Parts: sequence; C-alpha cells; structure tokens
Amino acid sequence: LYDLKRRIDNEEIKNALQFYWYIHGPFSEDIRYELQELAQDKIFESVSTLSGNSYRLKIKPKKTEAKSIVVAGKVIKQIYAENNPYNLRSLMKTIYLEAPHKFMPQYKFNYLDSLKELKMFIEQDETQTFIKKYKTKVIDNLYEAESLLPSNKLYATYNQVFGNMVGEITALLTLSNQHDIYAIESAIKLSEEAWECFAKGVRIEKHDPEYTHREEAWSKNFKDSLNGFANMLALFSQQQLKNLSGYSTKTTQEPPPSVGVMRAIVLGYLNE
Repeated sequence: LYDLKRRIDNEEIKNALQFYWYIHGPFSEDIRYELQELAQDKIFESVSTLSGNSYRLKIKPKKTEAKSIVVAGKVIKQIYAENNPYNLRSLMKTIYLEAPHKFMPQYKFNYLDSLKELKMFIEQDETQTFIKKYKTKVIDNLYEAESLLPSNKLYATYNQVFGNMVGEITALLTLSNQHDIYAIESAIKLSEEAWECFAKGVRIEKHDPEYTHREEAWSKNFKDSLNGFANMLALFSQQQLKNLSGYSTKTTQEPPPSVGVMRAIVLGYLNE
C-alpha cells in the first residue's frame, strides 16, 4: 500500500494512506487496524511469507464503481504482477531507496544481512580463510553505514553510542581467531537494538500529518530507547572484555588503544 501511495496520482487515495517510517519500513496504524478487521471478518487471512507476516484475500469483495477505488485497484494489480507476494524483499529494497536517510538501506540490507550471514557460515563450518574474509566484509559494511549517519541534532547522542558500538563489533571480529557463535549472536542482537532505536528517532521527523500529535510521546520513547541501547552496549562491552582476557597468553594481535578509550566513553556516558 505504501508503493500504491508512491505511484498513484489520485490525491484522495494518497491522503487516505498515512504512514510513518519505522522498524520494518513505512508503517500505518490505520491500515494495520483495517487489515486486522478484515481478517476477523474472514475477508483476509494472515499468512507467513519469507518477508514476514502478510495478508491474503480469502473472499472476493463486491465490485465498486467509485473512480478513485477503481484506479487504486488497477495500480495494486500492477504492483502485484511485478512482485512475488510471498517474498517482497526486492520491493522493500526499492522502497528503501527513498528512505529518509541513506544510512537506512546500507545498515538494514548490507550490514545486518552480512552479519547474519556470517553466523550462518560459521555454523556451516566454512574455512578459516573464508570466514576471515567475510568478517572484513561485515566490518566494511558497518563502517560504510556509520559514514552515512545523519548529522542533525536529533541523532547526536545516538551517533555517539553507535560509534562506540562500531568499535566493539570491530574488536569482536578482528581481535580473536576464535569463531564464537554466541558472541556473534550477541552482536546481532545489539545491532538489531541499534536499528530499532534509530527507527524510533526516524518516525519523529518522517511521518504524515495524521501522526504529528504523537511527536512528544515518540521523543520520550526515543530517549528511553537510547538508554536501552547504551545499556545493552555496556553489557556487550563487559562480556567482550572477559572474552578477550582469555586470549592474553595466545599469539593474537594486541587491541588498539582506541578500543579501551571507546569502552571508557561508553561507561562514562552511562554514569552521567
């Protein structure tokens, strides 16, 4: 339906589709409510797809002569014909090209995906050489995402905590030759927390008029989420310090001084 809003020229339809950017892309509370109502009335049914939960038409509705609805129906048919309804990943990537910040598609589709793929490759017992090379790819994707962070005031604290996270995950992927699957899982959870926190900031600035009255509550929620992100990072940092101490007698490269400084910054932030 967000793609419908992007494509259609009819202002009545555009104004009826109110969205804000959130964790899984453009989101509409009104549309979610309507879909749930249609599912309860057995007109739609909920189905699981490769892209997450979706809805499928169960009962063919009566025809309407309303011009705007007819036009919208034609556009939706075109969108449906162009995409696999059971795997909308390609469509989501296209939509994310218009995301409010370039950071978003880079982080969501390049960094996060590559980190999850790294876990999969470790579980599949890929070669040491392959894993080492793939770790470099993950780090490069993370650095590129960091370079694309928005510079406006709303994200000032977020960017600081995010930068500290970059240091921690880089340390995890470079300082040990051990492929600790549990540490990678922790890095994935931390990275997902970072994404959800960012999404709670994005919706404050990128929403349709219907949601303007939510800005104050969303701002408080973003602040709380920042605290949660920073706390999770501190716990991750403490665990990494314990893990790295176990390698002190082994022939691994020494942690760069910046890693210790970065940890001090995180813990200092939490104690303020």
